[in-house]
Amino acid sequence: MNTTINERFRIMIETIAPSTCNFAVCMGVSPTVIYNVVKGRNEPSFKLLRKVALTYPVVNLRWLVLGLGDVLNEQTE
Repeated sequence: MNTTINERFRIMIETIAPSTCNFAVCMGVSPTVIYNVVKGRNEPSFKLLRKVALTYPVVNLRWLVLGLGDVLNEQTE
């Protein structure tokens, strides 16, 4: 199934955060920024993707940006 980056962003938030607002607070960005990405009004900026990578290293950025793999990185022991 082909999904847009906006759809994958929504799926990621549903997977790692209790709410969109909580996700925005943890990221240090306005909830409006996240809402606009989730609703497809804007695509996530490089700066926002970088914040995701730094705040939630468990997120598979290859999946988020390209749709390849799974939402979360595989756990390594």
